[in-house]
Amino acid sequence: MVASVLFSPLVAQKCHPSVKFAWLPFVAAWFFTLLGSMASAQSIIDLGTITTVLDAATVEQSFSSQDIAASNAATLTDFLADNNCLVLHTGGTGSTANVSIGGYAGACIKVYVDGVLANDPNTGEFDWNAVPLEAIASITIQDTPLLGQEEFAGTIISISTKSFSGRKISFSVQSLSYESNPMDTTFVNFQLQDVVAGTAVKLALGGATAANRFFQQGNKIQQDNGYQGANGMMGWNRFVGNHTIGGSHLASYNRLQVPEGSSAAGVQTTFATTHTVFAELVLPVGASRIQLTYDLDSLGYREENESGEIKAATDNQFHHLALQASHKMSPLELGGGSLEPEFSLKGGAILSRFSGGTDSSQAPRRLSLYPSMAVQWQLGPARLQPMAGYLLAWDTRKQSGGGHQLVLHHNMNAALAVSLWEVLSLSAATQNVLPTFNQLYWNLAGLEAAQKENGSDSGRILDHGNPGLTAESGYSLRLRFANRFWNQHGQPALFSRILPFTLSAGFSYYRNKIRWVSGQYEGLSYSTLHTENAGAAYYFEAGLDSANRFPLGENWSLGYRVQLSLTRSFLLDEAYYGNQIMWVPLLLANSAVTAGYKNWQLAVGYDFTSRRYTSNYNTTYYAPIHLVSCRLVWHYSQNLSFTMEGNNLLDQHYLYHDGYWAPSRSYTVKIKATF
Repeated sequence: MVASVLFSPLVAQKCHPSVKFAWLPFVAAWFFTLLGSMASAQSIIDLGTITTVLDAATVEQSFSSQDIAASNAATLTDFLADNNCLVLHTGGTGSTANVSIGGYAGACIKVYVDGVLANDPNTGEFDWNAVPLEAIASITIQDTPLLGQEEFAGTIISISTKSFSGRKISFSVQSLSYESNPMDTTFVNFQLQDVVAGTAVKLALGGATAANRFFQQGNKIQQDNGYQGANGMMGWNRFVGNHTIGGSHLASYNRLQVPEGSSAAGVQTTFATTHTVFAELVLPVGASRIQLTYDLDSLGYREENESGEIKAATDNQFHHLALQASHKMSPLELGGGSLEPEFSLKGGAILSRFSGGTDSSQAPRRLSLYPSMAVQWQLGPARLQPMAGYLLAWDTRKQSGGGHQLVLHHNMNAALAVSLWEVLSLSAATQNVLPTFNQLYWNLAGLEAAQKENGSDSGRILDHGNPGLTAESGYSLRLRFANRFWNQHGQPALFSRILPFTLSAGFSYYRNKIRWVSGQYEGLSYSTLHTENAGAAYYFEAGLDSANRFPLGENWSLGYRVQLSLTRSFLLDEAYYGNQIMWVPLLLANSAVTAGYKNWQLAVGYDFTSRRYTSNYNTTYYAPIHLVSCRLVWHYSQNLSFTMEGNNLLDQHYLYHDGYWAPSRSYTVKIKATF
């Protein structure tokens, strides 16, 4: 795999914590008819450092902790960029990042951490700095909704943080130098897992510091900014007879200095913590699981003057409590096949607090309930998997003039996947995304002046958002073909062993897309941004993924990896009809050739991003990006390795988006010890 981490100047935004937590009495009574199970039969094919898990109905990308460690990635976005995902940073190491997969980005990519939706309820985005890479047991990228996933929008990234084996201690130091700044970015990571008093424990700690200095247009150096961050995770589980209890506890802190030259000067600070406890019960009729999760996400922004005094401060904080119960039933015989149903019930509460300017009271709350079920029917080489769920959510918001406003949201999740052997699969699914708090309720104190100009002296803050928004919705179709054929001896056929590949094609339709538009609002002559359900969009996707490694004698090996993704996404409203959605490349490609000799490994990679339009009018575009990288790894022993890596070796200077310049050539050295 090839690292293609791209940095760019920073846009300062948002807020910091300072809130009084208000516990909401939330009691759910769970009583299930103990039914349901879904144990997917899978074929695992070893492709060197990449393990592709081929599920008969949903051929998906799945990566283990060993795959992550072998990638040399320092952050989660690094790893995704290695695997054909476009990552748009907004300011270097530690800054916010927008991940795009198949044309979907931002709120359209739903991230589940240990089965709980982890996207920010305010913006719909996910904080990719919040989860330490060393704490991740597996990452799965899928495009069909599964049981318990209450929102689906084209792509889902599922992260699991619970994985234990024997005793293991690892430590790594990674330093990055780019342009004229030697060793200006450093990552330090530590991981420990062991069994203590019958309880398996996993501990992961990480820290990073970066000056984030790089060249802009005209060789102007981006400076006076920097980043410091730390994250950690503790996971545990214990067997009690046939049952298991366990949990995971994550925390992250990120502090990003904003340079005055690129935007209003200030400091952006984020803090996040997640706590999950679970119990898995093995019963005669199947297996049950109960899980309780609590999330705290806070984001603070401090604008400072030249003497360091705070001129302005804005705070956001979200508390999220989720309780989930599910049951998998033992297989039942039906029609000569095997039937396995599964049921899940999830309840959640989100409490929020915003403060900024003169406004500190407009904090909505969201409660939700999501029952769902899935069935798997296996009959010979064919497999049928239907899934259905119904999400009911209601928001309560305190109004500035007194009283409360209640907004109800509901949508239906449904999916049907059909497969033959492990070769061909077809799936159809609904798509739906709830409006975020920003889209519904965002307000701006500066609009007070606009209201006063219209003869009102109340000073009431006008809503920028639109509480009348409906959920974005649509449907998707996916077809996949994998040349996984077997001979009469039950072994992979010769062609499948030499050139394994997966071809995919997809079509998605979205209606009620939520957009920010400028125009008259609440009878004011003042034109401002606000949200609307406007227009629709089509997405056409096609992909190719192939990778393999060939041993040559006892000491040598050769390998390759190719990933191609073609995306045609366009809008249907009159102003932009038929235009490609801005920033979405038509073609994205990741490729690498690897060679190994004894304990040495060399990888040379080429990453290509086609031109991307700067706006939905498709009149101007960013030039295509060609990145060449090289990595040399020396496994001195089973416990010690050294890595040297160069990215953007051709020193291409290019715009990433919105005038943000990505850094040019960079070099990385890494030392990792495992005991």
